[in-house]
Amino acid sequence: MPINIPDRLPAVELLKKENIFVMGAMRALKQDIRALRLALLNLMPLKIDTETDLVRVLSNSPLQVELDLIGLKSHTSKNTPIEHIREFYIDFDEIKDQKYDGIIVTGAPLGHLNFEDVTYWEELTRILDWAKTHVTASMFICWSAQAALYHYYGIKKYPLEKKMFGIFEHTLNAPLNPLFRGFDDVFYAPHSRHTEIKKEDIEKMPGLDILSESGEAGIYIVSAREGREIFITGHAEYAPETLDSEYKRDLAKKLPIEVPRNYYKDNNPDNPPLVRWRSHANLLFQNWLNYFVYQITPYHIGTIAEIPAEKRELDDNDIPFISINGGIDLGTIRAETGLTEAPIRLSEGVEYSNGKGYGIAHIEKEHGVQIRNAGYSSIEEFVAKIASSYTTIRRGNERGEHETYLLEVTDEHNNTLFVELSSNDGSYWNVNSAGIFRVGVNHGTSKGATVTSGNSPQIGSKGSENNSNAKQEEANTEDTATPPAEERTIGAEGAAGITAQDAERLIAANGQAY
Repeated sequence: MPINIPDRLPAVELLKKENIFVMGAMRALKQDIRALRLALLNLMPLKIDTETDLVRVLSNSPLQVELDLIGLKSHTSKNTPIEHIREFYIDFDEIKDQKYDGIIVTGAPLGHLNFEDVTYWEELTRILDWAKTHVTASMFICWSAQAALYHYYGIKKYPLEKKMFGIFEHTLNAPLNPLFRGFDDVFYAPHSRHTEIKKEDIEKMPGLDILSESGEAGIYIVSAREGREIFITGHAEYAPETLDSEYKRDLAKKLPIEVPRNYYKDNNPDNPPLVRWRSHANLLFQNWLNYFVYQITPYHIGTIAEIPAEKRELDDNDIPFISINGGIDLGTIRAETGLTEAPIRLSEGVEYSNGKGYGIAHIEKEHGVQIRNAGYSSIEEFVAKIASSYTTIRRGNERGEHETYLLEVTDEHNNTLFVELSSNDGSYWNVNSAGIFRVGVNHGTSKGATVTSGNSPQIGSKGSENNSNAKQEEANTEDTATPPAEERTIGAEGAAGITAQDAERLIAANGQAY
């Protein structure tokens, strides 16, 4: 990601040596795009190391991010040069009236203290309360995850007999949650803490969902307010050598510390670390930025406000719909088409490893590059354009128990843009797939009369793909695949119960053809 950070921040040069792309403030000014505004409240003692760790994982995305480092008035860091703090950190009072797309709050080595005994607890809780109404999405890491769960929901922390220290296996309780898109069934993450939260406490609290846990390390990720708050008890952002540094530091101080579990090759501290959490760490932060910040935050950042905690509307497979311009209805299939009158909706969907799926996950995987190469900034923009301005509807192949229909529009290059729909119960039309059928590729002929407006753009289709039901595995077609076996234009005489003349009158009245 072109992450916009101060040009002189030490992380810039450190990450350039790792071939990590970061963007200085001067270059970012030349990009005609609204960057995501993120605040980083860094509570860790070694602030430069933590900045570098987080910039590293935040850089793995095509989104541009503007990062503000937030400091505390009630606490002076003893382990970071004061010159660094003065140059790069902003007091909370300076930004308390501003809005942010996201905030990340780091851990802190304070597990031995009661929360109320932390010297900056009052200031921290002010920031936590501020985030509820001034930030779209919040991520809390390790100690701050426990602190935020305690402040927001009264979840207690409990001391461990010995430090949870090492790299641990984790599993997914919610594998279809967009936060875990691309994750394996089992993945690794670092932990370094003296306290824990208990599963039974989380399960008793309405509105909290356990998304991931570990047989050894316990609760890993908890979600609240439909993903606007993500609590992570480990340190996915850690660099390869961080646990090694912590281990050797504690040894030098003669503190009780065990060799970090599952960390060194052959569990021998004389060997280098075995890094096996990096890919999932990058996915975790990339997915959070995309699905819980970028997809949700309003374009006009000043309109960010507290969003009620009711459930996001879900499709028939319990996967959230994409919200565009504050709503989930991208268009409507009207009754005069002869189809069931219902809104058109785009789900986050799912993409299976065999290339089958539906919704934005499937479209992104199969046609995302094609759509962006045609000049569209996102899948959502492309689908919304067609859903609101289609000129033709064609019948596609049956998929399982459902018929599919293709909405079509022709662009200025005479390419056919399409969206494939189906409906389970008639309450809405679900977007299965979308793409572009290039000029010169025959995408089939319709049975019955084709009714189009001479002045309306024509939108094209490559044929039918997958059913909206994620539980069904249907065949997928390529961009130049053979057309559906049966294809007709809805609105032809006998198909929709209206004549071609009636359709022409509808065109005159509505500017659309069916």
